[in-house]
Amino acid sequence: MFKAFQRLHFAGTKVTPDLMRLEMVSRGDMTEEVAASVVDSIVMLPPPENLTYLVQGLGRIQAQNMLSELVDFLQTPEAIKNGMAGAVARINDFVVNNHQVSAKKPESLREAMARSLGRTEPAKVWTPGLGKLDDYWKIRKGSYTVIGGDSGSGKTALLVNMVLSIARQGSHVGVISIEMSTDELTYRAAAVEAGVLHSHIEDNEMGDVERQMVEATLLNNSELYEKIHVIDPAFIGAEELPGVYNELVTQYNCEVVFIDYIQRIKSRDKTVKSKMDEVSHASETITALTKATGVATVALSVLARDQGSSKKGLDHLKHSGQIGHDAHTVVIITPQPTDDIYSDEKQIVCEAVKNRKGRFFCEPLTLHGPTQRIYHSGYKMVRGEAKEDTPF
Repeated sequence: MFKAFQRLHFAGTKVTPDLMRLEMVSRGDMTEEVAASVVDSIVMLPPPENLTYLVQGLGRIQAQNMLSELVDFLQTPEAIKNGMAGAVARINDFVVNNHQVSAKKPESLREAMARSLGRTEPAKVWTPGLGKLDDYWKIRKGSYTVIGGDSGSGKTALLVNMVLSIARQGSHVGVISIEMSTDELTYRAAAVEAGVLHSHIEDNEMGDVERQMVEATLLNNSELYEKIHVIDPAFIGAEELPGVYNELVTQYNCEVVFIDYIQRIKSRDKTVKSKMDEVSHASETITALTKATGVATVALSVLARDQGSSKKGLDHLKHSGQIGHDAHTVVIITPQPTDDIYSDEKQIVCEAVKNRKGRFFCEPLTLHGPTQRIYHSGYKMVRGEAKEDTPF
């Protein structure tokens, strides 16, 4: 099918479903019924922006020899073994690296402004679901947000709470969980929604009342949970991310993708030598994907432990490299010291150290460890001090 597309495209012929079927049948690539079935199935796929970008990019291919190598690769056992996600990742990677600067027609600022003013619906915006913090923290289409924190600071708990909140706002959410399994994330989500101890759910030691609460949550929130799609690979390379995004967008209509966490993304590129280069490669790939697909990405990041300053900033992100430059928003969560070491609650400060598309904020949150629930503490940070405010 790819060869048929290539032959028609580079012959200067406008590619249509009928011509694709005719080309494949006349060349003996497949029977008429199979060709019709294949083309019809492709036509029925939703048209996400990354596939449009792929097809547009083919129009300006410069590396003809590499295209031939790509076509040959797609017919090998290795390509078949990796499945459609791997093949699409290879195709997308090829197009991104071998087309001219842009396949889009240049647009004047006047045209862009007129198009913007002609919009009839509000722009798509999601909030984290954390009380008054929602007034400051906006997640927009095509944005790239990084949440940094030390191990045990509450990053994953914040991720789970935000995933549930965004799904509740009506959007499908993808989670690429390299750190935790699907089951572990499920136990945390159930604890948040039902208010049941996370450890009782994970260890399957729930009492009758607790089990009824979890079952009622599942029954009442079935449609909500259907909007959350988790992929939990033990290993993933930056080169595979385009294929994963393609699957989440085309098959599950995901508009927001969470990644736990960016330092766990590897690279298969042999020219990448250091861990900082590897993290930078992952960040650059995420940046390209958010722009090409329009999917908002929220990635977790651990902090480096060898920083002397107690004030956390962009340079505290571990192997930061490109992260601070690429991300539109960087939020760092910092646990606050407490005298009660046995308390079930932990106070954390959520601070935007970079916010290219919105307001800066520094707000206190409360993490209830046993249920993994995070909520606004009801205090507002003023000049570094906690001042009592209207409770959330």
